[in-house]
Amino acid sequence: AIRQGIEQGIEQGKTLGTRGTLSRQLTLKFGPLPEHATARLDRATEAELSSWEERVLTARTLDEVFS
Repeated sequence: AIRQGIEQGIEQGKTLGTRGTLSRQLTLKFGPLPEHATARLDRATEAELSSWEERVLTARTLDEVFS
């Protein structure tokens, strides 16, 4: 039970870190994020965040990142 709790904590920490990094990248590239983008980041899965991390490099618009 303790090991499982530690593993869940590590995964949550990784997700929070990814979310924070992506938020900063998006803000630097596109300016202040609208509420809908922030809400989307807040509820995103690790898989979605990973996909968006890649797209932010080539996207020309915020919508392209989330498409």
